[in-house]
Amino acid sequence: MENEKPIKRIQRFAQLSKLSIGKFEEAAGLNHNVIQNAIQRNSHMSDDTLGKIMTAFPQLSMKWVLIGKGEMLLTSKEVFSNSRIQQEPDFAKVLQKLDLIENDVLVADLKVDLFQLYQSNSDLKTDLLRVYKLIGDI
Repeated sequence: MENEKPIKRIQRFAQLSKLSIGKFEEAAGLNHNVIQNAIQRNSHMSDDTLGKIMTAFPQLSMKWVLIGKGEMLLTSKEVFSNSRIQQEPDFAKVLQKLDLIENDVLVADLKVDLFQLYQSNSDLKTDLLRVYKLIGDI
């Protein structure tokens, strides 16, 4: 629906994700009631709020959120192509290994999960390197 405001699209995404608005705010690292208040007022969100949502939910299409065009969710490939993290040498090695067994749908899900974990906590770099070493034997 192109004529609805971005806040309504965010509300639809949260519902589709089976997240209460409070849980959605928490997952995005937003202050309590930021989204809830915007929904009630049918108001705009700040750039900071949108940035936090983009970071927390990389699968969410910002084009869809902002202007209502395209699909709500990005494909796994689009999520990774939009990411700078994949260009880091160690993370790129993990992705290359996983590409060797790309036929498995679970591997695509694993790649998205790894991306989200890596993005949420930079300390996971060491853990991802261990994963790389483990799958190196595959």
